[in-house]
Amino acid sequence: MAGHDPARPFLVDVSDAGNRTLPYGACAAQVDDLVRTHGDLRGASVGLRATSEVGTVVWMLALDRLGARCHLIAPSTPDSAVHALVDRFGLHLVGPVGGDGTSTPGVTGGARGGGTSGADGGTVGEVVVFTSGTTGEPKGVRHTWESLSARVHRSAALADARWLLAYSLSAFAGLQVLLHALLNGGSVVLGAGSPGASMADGAGITHISATPTFVRLLLIGGEARGLAPEQITLGGEPVDQPLLDRVRSRFPSAKVTHIYASSEMGTCFSVHDGMAGFPTSYLESDEQPVWLTIRDGELHIRSPHAMRGYEDAADPRDETGLFATGDLVEVIGDRVEFRGRRTEVVNVGGQKVHPREIEEVLLDDPRVRTARVWGARSSVAGQLVRAEVVAVDGTDEAGLRRELLARCQHRLAPYKVPRLLKVVDSLEHNDAGKLVRR
Repeated sequence: MAGHDPARPFLVDVSDAGNRTLPYGACAAQVDDLVRTHGDLRGASVGLRATSEVGTVVWMLALDRLGARCHLIAPSTPDSAVHALVDRFGLHLVGPVGGDGTSTPGVTGGARGGGTSGADGGTVGEVVVFTSGTTGEPKGVRHTWESLSARVHRSAALADARWLLAYSLSAFAGLQVLLHALLNGGSVVLGAGSPGASMADGAGITHISATPTFVRLLLIGGEARGLAPEQITLGGEPVDQPLLDRVRSRFPSAKVTHIYASSEMGTCFSVHDGMAGFPTSYLESDEQPVWLTIRDGELHIRSPHAMRGYEDAADPRDETGLFATGDLVEVIGDRVEFRGRRTEVVNVGGQKVHPREIEEVLLDDPRVRTARVWGARSSVAGQLVRAEVVAVDGTDEAGLRRELLARCQHRLAPYKVPRLLKVVDSLEHNDAGKLVRR
């Protein structure tokens, strides 16, 4: 926060009826208070439930000053799971109370050390974000603030930017939004991070960084009416061409970018040409800051800004530093297109089905807000394709279901057509804003 105008707005909370703004100077004073009163956390391992509150940001900055290892716990994590993390990693547990940045540290655990040694012999704070845990126990991914901010774009033009925080602060993407604002002297809008939340007539938002799922719901639900962003960045999930076209149509003056990033490898690349996927010129290119290659249809990455390692698990990278992302891709002409996660492939009678391909067909209907496709067990075929969709309000659900199945039969191979298709009220999303797939 040093060097920024103390009166410049930093955190803007629109979760209540009125906007509450915390300027840079007031935020720095609250950070100073926490550092002064919680010196016992210097160099410690600390757990912080990363809610989208002003106090969460204040605590994060204070723990950095204290050289602590800050474990960012997703807000929806059940209390029992939080206590398990406290025991597993030996954490002090802190957090905001009422969003004013004040709290009392817990006394549970705290036996292990926290930060790592810096070049000057001091302690450098670390940040630990957790993987989703969809394929097992969540892993703690270790970063420093330096590695997290390595790909943050710095520009004097961003000093007046106001970023919508549409991700959880426990997610890598949420931290990127925060750092883009902080390092450029801009503002972050809290409390409007879900479609349907009050946008406070746009709250002066100039930059939106969100998942394709979030943006799709934002456009279809009508909450985008009060927004006029200069920049829209899509990430966290593969983006399809129909959505890119809709965003361009709705916000013709905005710059539209989609990025590829992961908790382990950080921000890897961005695409600005308005097309889904990414150019094949990115592959095995010495001109790109991150090395990309394809092995057995899976994207592999080597990055100088990658994690330091997992907190308590073996490093997954090979001897050359390559990391298997789990994302399946296919080269089509001069484009690399995403096909979905390796763990999501459905096996129908020996035929491989990528749920993403079917979801794109379903989402191409403007009456569909969001869709999820997965494999259901079958005693005959091994698995059958099952789908659920959320319809726009007022849609004839029976008619929509018939027409979606007809659309799939026309555009997909027979074994890819959903055998079970249901219209539901909602689909679950995780704290990172991604669709939950089970």
